[in-house]
Amino acid sequence: LEKIAVEKIQTKADLEQTEKMLEATTLEKQAIVDVVEKLRKQQIRFNDQIKSIARYKKDIEEKTALQKKLTDGIELAESKLAHYSSQYDEKKAEFKKLKDEYAILKDQFTFTKEDILKKGKAADKRLKESEKQLETVSGEYYKLKGETERIEKDIKSIAELKESRCPSCYTEIDAERKASSISFLKTHAGLVATQLTAKEEELKKQKTTTDKYRADVEELKEQLQEFMKWTKEKNHAQKTLMLIKEQADEAKIVVSDQKSVIKENTTMLEQAKKDVEYARAELQEIDLDTEGLEKLNKEISTRDQRIGDVSQVLTKLQVQKGQLQAKKKQLEDQEALLAEQKRERDSLIKEKYYYSELAKVFSKEIPTLIIENACQDLSDEANKILRAISTDSIEFVTQRANKDGSTKEVFEIEITRPGVSHPILI
Repeated sequence: LEKIAVEKIQTKADLEQTEKMLEATTLEKQAIVDVVEKLRKQQIRFNDQIKSIARYKKDIEEKTALQKKLTDGIELAESKLAHYSSQYDEKKAEFKKLKDEYAILKDQFTFTKEDILKKGKAADKRLKESEKQLETVSGEYYKLKGETERIEKDIKSIAELKESRCPSCYTEIDAERKASSISFLKTHAGLVATQLTAKEEELKKQKTTTDKYRADVEELKEQLQEFMKWTKEKNHAQKTLMLIKEQADEAKIVVSDQKSVIKENTTMLEQAKKDVEYARAELQEIDLDTEGLEKLNKEISTRDQRIGDVSQVLTKLQVQKGQLQAKKKQLEDQEALLAEQKRERDSLIKEKYYYSELAKVFSKEIPTLIIENACQDLSDEANKILRAISTDSIEFVTQRANKDGSTKEVFEIEITRPGVSHPILI
């Protein structure tokens, strides 16, 4: 215990020394930190100047580039403006010319396609009827012509006939009958010739009528073709007019857009020039002490290094302080433990003395009495537990009767079970 006390005193002294060093080192570090903070404020002012210089230089560079971009944009817009203005004028004149031509073309036909188709249908019907009539008249004409040729052939055959009998009916034919037959045939031939002449005239008229109707149909076909061609040209002219109008409108929109671009770029260009002038003026106002900044950075770096060194010393001292505090606590715990153990030892020595004296006085009677008093309590507690799991019961026995009527000290357990007449002895 004395060794622990000495070691405790030495540890306490070391701890106090460490705490003093820790406090001094902490004050030193704080003093350096305060100085560095002041230096950093100066550094911030320098850095703000540097940032302002960089910002103004970048602004000048960007605005100068923007000026060139805007100038190029204005030149391009002016070029587009001139081109599309000329194109707009051309399309406008072309539209006016084509519109006048379309007005003339539109009034070329006063009827519709339905009118032509209706006339064509009627002409086609007349043509078909005339062709049918022509076919009938032609058949009748060629029938009469065939009959005339047949009569002429019969007259020639009768005139050249040398036999006295008809080759068909074998009727006897004399000169008078022959002459009469020829006269009859000639008279009949004259009548047929008259009919043939009339039919021929009728055939010529019908052919003329049919040709006229066919010419009408062809004329209407040509008229329909001309109408379709005119319709195509008119539709093409309409589409061309619309296209030229759209082109003119697009050119007009582009002209308007380019005017807006020129106006907007000109405004932005003027603003960019003002911004460049402002940035250059601000740059001239900034006076950067480069040498002072370099010196300041070196001083801050040196003091930061010193702060790092002091921080390492502080860390070591804090670790040392913690170790000494732990050692001090350990020694205090050991000292308290030894004191407690000493008190327990003294108490046990006293208790041992008391019990040895009681044992001498009471010998065996006291333990037996204690056991008898405790047995009833043990029996009750044991039976409470047994009732939860079984129907048996137990009893602790401390005395038995001898055969001569005396008693003897025992410690036995009797188990009583329902249905069993004698208890079970353990």
